[in-house]
Amino acid sequence: MVLNKIKEKIKSLSGPEKIIMFSVFALFISTLLPWYSDVDKYGDGVTYLGITGPLYLSGFIILSLSALSIFFIFTKSEFKIIPLNDKNIHIVTITLSALMIVLVSSVYFHPKFGMNISNKKAGFGMLLATMSLVTTVLGVLLSSKIKKNRFTNLDRHSQSLDSIIPEKISNNSSDIKIPQNDEELNSERFSYFSGSGIDNNNNNNY
Repeated sequence: MVLNKIKEKIKSLSGPEKIIMFSVFALFISTLLPWYSDVDKYGDGVTYLGITGPLYLSGFIILSLSALSIFFIFTKSEFKIIPLNDKNIHIVTITLSALMIVLVSSVYFHPKFGMNISNKKAGFGMLLATMSLVTTVLGVLLSSKIKKNRFTNLDRHSQSLDSIIPEKISNNSSDIKIPQNDEELNSERFSYFSGSGIDNNNNNNY
C-alpha cells in the first residue's frame, strides 16, 4: 500500500523534481558509505563512514538535511508544516551539505591528520555526495526555469486577454442603437412587440 503511494507520487513528479529526488536520496545513502580511508598495505589504519569518525556530526547534518528534502518532496502537497517552499529547502540542503563536505575534506586530508599520510583516499561515499550535490543543483535550476517559463506564458495570455476584451466590448457597443427622440423610441417599441407576436391593439389597451 505504502509502496504504491510512493510509486504514484514519483510518477506525478516533473522531470526536474525527479532529478532532485534521486539526487537527494543518493546524498542520503552516501553518508552510510566510506568517506575516508587511511589503510596501508599491511591493513593498518582506519576507514570512516560519513556518519562515523571524528567528524560524524557533519555526516549526520547531511543525512538530516537530505531526509528533510525527501520528506518535503513527498508531503508538500498534503502538509504545510514547513514554512518554506521546495526550492528554498533544496537550496539549504545543497549549501549546508557542501559546507560539510568541504569541512570534512579539509580535516581528513590535512597533512597532520591520519596515520599513513601517503595512503589517504577519499571514499566512494564522499565522491557520491559531491556528485549528488551537482545533480541536485542541476535539478533546481531546471525546475526554476520551467516555473519561470510557465509564469511568463501565463502573463502573456493575461495581457492578450486584457487587450482583446476591451476591443470586443467596444465593437459590440457600436451595434447598440440608443433612441434619440420619442419617434425612435416608439419605433423601437413597435419593432419589439411586432417581433414578439403581440398584437398592437392589445398594446393600446394596456
